[in-house]
Formats: sequence, structure tokens, C-alpha cells
Amino acid sequence: GFAWTSTAGSLSSASGSRPVLTLPPGFAGAVDVTLTVTDADGCAATLSRRVDVTPLPVAAAAALPSAEACEGASGTSFDIDATASTGVAPLTYAWSVTSGSVSGTGSRVTVTLPPGAAAATVTVVVTDANGCTSSADVPLVVHPAPVADARVASATVCASSGSEPSVDLDASGSSARGGASIVSYAWSVTGPGTIADPASATTTVTYPADTSGTFTATLVVTDSSGCTSSASSTFTVR
Repeated sequence: GFAWTSTAGSLSSASGSRPVLTLPPGFAGAVDVTLTVTDADGCAATLSRRVDVTPLPVAAAAALPSAEACEGASGTSFDIDATASTGVAPLTYAWSVTSGSVSGTGSRVTVTLPPGAAAATVTVVVTDANGCTSSADVPLVVHPAPVADARVASATVCASSGSEPSVDLDASGSSARGGASIVSYAWSVTGPGTIADPASATTTVTYPADTSGTFTATLVVTDSSGCTSSASSTFTVR
């Protein structure tokens, strides 16, 4: 007959010919398994084997500096780092993303999501020197950029001799997307103009008397997600 013992875990059968040894979750270390075989004449022989159980690697990954970003014109890029992963060296890393592309190798890569992508998940599978694996996911969120709308009341302003020409600026057509809201406006102009309230959606720019030329008003809007967008309009002072 057969008689099995082990120094850790449990055997599915102590007397079968092929028992299964089950170790508790998280176990790591050496296990001695001993088999004693006894024949019909009562003669016995014993054999022991040691099983070395190494801990699974632990995969850990994060987007740096953040897993949220504002949408770029040609896509949105994130730096993903897995250097916090642990295991029996050397570790290897296999990266994938549900939408977009991965560039680079090793523990740090750049993931680029295509224009219009609102979210994606990056997965890294870490394999250690023993062939054991672990994986980690990094959810990414892309905030759509707001839409800036910079308008001037008139494309041409005629200034009387000695008067200070002025132009009304209007950003009220600007809008946010993705559930955000516009939180700030910032106007600037070329030339020697002075803006009454550069942080207002509607304001006025005034130029010194006898000013003439073509100038540009530029608007930058920022939404509640911290995303920005800009737009410009030109006008002529005569």
C-alpha cells in the first residue's frame, strides 16, 4: 500500500497512488513530500522529494502623472509605469491596450489613444524568472476638449480723427463637452489695444486714437476638467 505525508498543505488522499497536494493561498517555500510503499510481505521503502514553491510575481502599474488627460488633436498619450512590480528577477513585461497603440518595451511604455477615444484599459502581464505571471490593469480616461468661439462685433472699425476705436469681443458661443462646463475665459489681442475685462465672456478692446492696422483677438477657454481650447478672429481698424 501507499502512505503519503507532506510538511505543508493537504493531500487529496493519504493512501492513493496519485494524490494531489494542495497548498494554501500565498504559500511560498519548501514542501517535503514523503511516500512509504509497503508490499504484501510487510516490507517497506520510503522516498522523499522536496517541492520548492516560489511566490507569484505581483504586477503593479500606474499612469504618470495621471490616468486622466485632455484630448489631443492627433490622439492622447499616457506614460504607463510598472516598476512597482515584484517577483524573481529578471522580470519581463507584456503590454496591451483595448484601444490605441503601445510604444516602447520594458517596465515603462507610452500608450496613445486615437482621436475620439473617451476611455481605454491598459494591461501589463509580468512574468518572472520562474515563468510565473501576474497582471495589472490601468483604466484611462480622456476628457474631450472644449470648443472655443471667438467673435468680434465688426471685422472693420472706422475710427474718427482723435477718437479711440473699440471692438466688442464675444465668447458666449464657446461650449464644453463630456459633461464639463466652461470655467474661465482669457482674451488677448495684438497691437496696442487694452481689453476692459480679459476674463469675461463678453468684453471690449480699445485702441489709442489714430491707431490703424489689422489685429487679432485670441480667446482661450478652460473647462471644469482642466482642458483648454483656443480660437482667434481678426479685425481691421481704419
